[in-house]
Amino acid sequence: MSPEQRQIQELQMKVEKLELFMASFENAQTLAPNIALTIKKIAVPSRLADLTDVDIPSPTNGYVLKFTTAGVDRWIAAPDIDT
Repeated sequence: MSPEQRQIQELQMKVEKLELFMASFENAQTLAPNIALTIKKIAVPSRLADLTDVDIPSPTNGYVLKFTTAGVDRWIAAPDIDT
């Protein structure tokens, strides 16, 4: 098997796992309430602060989310200088 074929096979396996997870999320209403809540928390963060790659201490007028690769790759609040 070529490296490309192996990579395609690995991606297909990941897609299948994701599809199974999404199916369990879609059927969450039939699960016990605590399990459904856990699935929803994992799948859909309710706040930016819940994301591990976002570093925003507090909202500031005129600031936007920008991705930085300086140090640790993450989203940060920065002045919107493009406007």
